[in-house]
Amino acid sequence: SVHPFCGGVPSDVRMTTRYRTDEFLSSLMGILHETGHGLYEQNLPRDLGHWPSAKARGMATHESQSLFQEMQLSRRPEFWAFALPLARKHLGAEHFEGFEMEDMLAHVHRVERGLIRVDADEATYPLHVILRFELEQELISGRLAPKDVPEMWDARMRDYLDLSTIDNPKDGPTQDVHWPSGAFGYFPCYTL
Repeated sequence: SVHPFCGGVPSDVRMTTRYRTDEFLSSLMGILHETGHGLYEQNLPRDLGHWPSAKARGMATHESQSLFQEMQLSRRPEFWAFALPLARKHLGAEHFEGFEMEDMLAHVHRVERGLIRVDADEATYPLHVILRFELEQELISGRLAPKDVPEMWDARMRDYLDLSTIDNPKDGPTQDVHWPSGAFGYFPCYTL
């Protein structure tokens, strides 16, 4: 999928990911994020599923579990003590030659400006959320016309991350599935 997602019920959770053949961490982090959703959903009470008390507490809680998995647990040395040998085994040890645990930890903790929210590091991720929330406020209030979103997006990306998307809408305002699906006001869920 272009944008990873997870859905289902406690007894049947399904997820998708996206992958790059030249870099496995983007796929892995996407899967780990969606695993947070899946684990949350699978741990809801199955025998009380018809009662409101057994339902998910909302998407903010859902996203908190996903981001905890992706941004916290998967960046711990204990996780990589488990995962790095598996990556070597399944992706080929030759791809990890000279790449040790310290290198992996430095890599997953690297702070780097980027265009794509789902690939952002823990430090720049909130800026991606703020940008979207501010544009949503402008759109909903009528101060920003939909046709002007690409230019405003570019201006905010330049302000916050010193990056431009003006000739690249797929890495700009159309990179997420939220707005096309009508999920306005959703992005603050990623801040809990």
